[in-house]
Amino acid sequence: MAVQNSLFGDAWSMRSLVVPACTYTEPELAEVGEQTPDPAAVDTYVSSLAHNDRAILEGEAEQQGFVKVHCAKGTDRIVGGTVVAARAGEIVNEITLAMQAGVGLGLVARVIHPYPTTAEGVMQAGLGYIRANWAKLPAN
Repeated sequence: MAVQNSLFGDAWSMRSLVVPACTYTEPELAEVGEQTPDPAAVDTYVSSLAHNDRAILEGEAEQQGFVKVHCAKGTDRIVGGTVVAARAGEIVNEITLAMQAGVGLGLVARVIHPYPTTAEGVMQAGLGYIRANWAKLPAN
């Protein structure tokens, strides 16, 4: 980072980096950002992988895998995420990139994913955000 900043004039700082972590167990556990946020400060969107077609095809659906994304309360700004699944270390990259680039969960939900992939769990968590924030129709 010091070489990059001094030679190329970049303005990177440790504070600007979003760093994921992965524990290589079966299934893998991958995390980024806040993991135990104050429930009053975040909205959490969870997608179970029990019905994810790729997890089913690979025989991984029974592993109790999931994607969990934390957003700042009342917004789609992602502040953290957890993935428990086979290849979770690869799936968490989508959440990490969204956090680093300031892309909200609502936009992540609208990204078309190859089918079938386990990473669709991230999109499904995003669709949870969209469903939770749909404008309510007036009752007649």
